[in-house]
Amino acid sequence: MNFSFSSSLFTNRNKIFPILIVIISAWYVFVILTFYLSRRLLWSDEQFILQSILTLDKGQFFNQELYNKQVFPRFYLYLIQNFAGMFHFDLLALRFLPCAAMMISFFLWLKIAQKTFKDQITWLIFILSWPASSALVYYANELKQYSMDVLAASLFVFFLTRFEGLEKNFKITRILLLILPSLVLLSHAAYFFILLPLWNLFMAALKSRRRCFLSGYIASCAVFVSCSYFFDLSVQPLEFYQQLDKEIFIVFTSPMEFLESVTSGISNLFSRWFIEEPRWIRRAGRFFVFFGLIELFRGFWRTPKTAPWRIDSVSRIALIVFLELFILGCLKLYPFIIPRGVLFFCPLVLYLTVQGLDSLKALHPRFKTVMAFYLSFLLFMAGIVSLLAWEGRLTAKRSWVSGRFFQTSYRFYGAG
Repeated sequence: MNFSFSSSLFTNRNKIFPILIVIISAWYVFVILTFYLSRRLLWSDEQFILQSILTLDKGQFFNQELYNKQVFPRFYLYLIQNFAGMFHFDLLALRFLPCAAMMISFFLWLKIAQKTFKDQITWLIFILSWPASSALVYYANELKQYSMDVLAASLFVFFLTRFEGLEKNFKITRILLLILPSLVLLSHAAYFFILLPLWNLFMAALKSRRRCFLSGYIASCAVFVSCSYFFDLSVQPLEFYQQLDKEIFIVFTSPMEFLESVTSGISNLFSRWFIEEPRWIRRAGRFFVFFGLIELFRGFWRTPKTAPWRIDSVSRIALIVFLELFILGCLKLYPFIIPRGVLFFCPLVLYLTVQGLDSLKALHPRFKTVMAFYLSFLLFMAGIVSLLAWEGRLTAKRSWVSGRFFQTSYRFYGAG
């Protein structure tokens, strides 16, 4: 039988597709729980966060810098302190909220892709990209805020892609409009998304629909952004990190350094979510995500007939956030160059990559083989990441895989 990327392979009669969805979802959950239960020791910057958790009282959280110039959302740190304190600050208790945040993000994106991908095989491949991403497995068990950044972004994307349906449900929309702005207290990444619902609500209000939603959302934003600024952002050591401009921001000292910092930032946003060594793995990953980079710009201009002004597609959301990251990187207000600092962008890249590869079918049927190669790549990556997590060797610096036929090292970006 010829291999075809068509949902016709999975009919209601044989029910193969739902089984595969359950298997891959369980695979990802099993991998992150296995890594979570391995009780990996804290990295140095996690130790600094732990020091703040153990020594700072509730009042000090919101009026002084954390130890060793750490940048961490204070209200999220407060939640971790109170939860872990009930279990005597056990290592699993400290990492429980980050693990839960990443797991919830996965299921949110599962629903997002189910709604937006027309082809079920494309949806399946996107789900497989989660256990294949070393970053989305490793940072599910990191004490720092990166998994919460992913959750905050996932909630905004989930709401935005369902804006038309939720707009008609007064009770649910009213609750969401209160919850979404509050995410700035738990994640600084939420600031990249907070204005997008405001735009949709403003344009809907111009058409005389639910103007109370617009005023309610503005009031909610004013309250939570004010709390975030006065009790969190105002005491962050921004000046310290602005001195490291060549390492984490876009620089303008020379055209060459500007180009180098921009290309480094784009590379971090798109190509560093899989294992990086051996080099052929990194190059293979770059080949596939290149189609996601193209889709980032191409997909923005797909305008729906019903509401062309609305920001309710993943492509539009991704491009706007990309431009925000670039602008704030130029202004030295957000670390555009550090990959883990933009981990919330990773699911967007994985989505765009699958969407970009899927769109190749419109050019020529033979381009379906590219998706087949990507599926093989993801299966291989998922196997490697799962093995590393099972052995407790999945780290932010270096991990080792040894087998009967090969022995080499696999590494992905940065320090924890």
